[in-house]
Amino acid sequence: NKHELKMKFIVALLAFLTLVNADCYMQNPRGTNDRLNEANTDRNNANRMFDSQNNAKGGFCYGPAMGFYEGSLLSIEWTVQHGCGINAKLVCNIVLQYICSNSDADPTTLVRDGSTTNTITNDATGATATTNGQLTYGLHEPYSYYQACSTRLRNKGLWINDRNLGGNTAQYTRQNNNANRFGYECPEERDYFPYWAPTPWVDIAVLVPTLDYCPFYQAESFNVKSKFICTNNGVQAAPNNQADCATASLTWTEVPANGHPAPDCVVAPLSRDNHLGNGGDGLHNNMYNWTLPFAKDLPCIANDNCNC
Repeated sequence: NKHELKMKFIVALLAFLTLVNADCYMQNPRGTNDRLNEANTDRNNANRMFDSQNNAKGGFCYGPAMGFYEGSLLSIEWTVQHGCGINAKLVCNIVLQYICSNSDADPTTLVRDGSTTNTITNDATGATATTNGQLTYGLHEPYSYYQACSTRLRNKGLWINDRNLGGNTAQYTRQNNNANRFGYECPEERDYFPYWAPTPWVDIAVLVPTLDYCPFYQAESFNVKSKFICTNNGVQAAPNNQADCATASLTWTEVPANGHPAPDCVVAPLSRDNHLGNGGDGLHNNMYNWTLPFAKDLPCIANDNCNC
């Protein structure tokens, strides 16, 4: 029997990974751009759940949960101002991901909108706080994930140009040099794909300028490849590589892949640069048809990560 898959697409996580601003917006399912239920033109809080790097006027406000049938096709649609696809002016990848939790999950892992536009507090009590009988804060990643991010040393092999980073953990990146906090998002994981540490996000597809990228992206996805972290009695420690972990007399620990199939990998549809509108045909939003996984009554979030 088919079960209704109640997928609450409450956010599109949008991040450009180069010098351009993001200006990438999910149109279907509705992407919030960090909005909740505010009645004003601009969103209240750009740090509420994630770093969209988008204009404050973009995004959809809270609405009823969107329901879809498992195994059906969902058209993910977006607009991107800085262009994508086979375009001689740029190199662009679009990464589509999702995250789910059981509808009766513990508040520390329950994916939700929350009831306030304030950012969840940076402590273990934020996930369980309530207001008028409802969980107060929106939540994507669990607090433990952000704790690991703020403990693990950043990858110092990444290009940071002339940016002066304020610290050495994975919170600090070229695009987030002061470690500003956006919910429990890990800035380094947000800005770089495929990531080299475990992540709660499941990869759906990678849209690329040339299929030459596909073998690498598919093989390195956490869907199919285990990742390693340095642990101290099972808890994330600072070293980010096996040699430093061994020097510190800690344990280099394998985290198994999440068990989902390798992400699809296709050429990104064309969108011209400096045009936040329809795709290359001039008539429709660019889109990717996703076959929804089989699961029952799961609140979920879609993640549209544009890397140009």
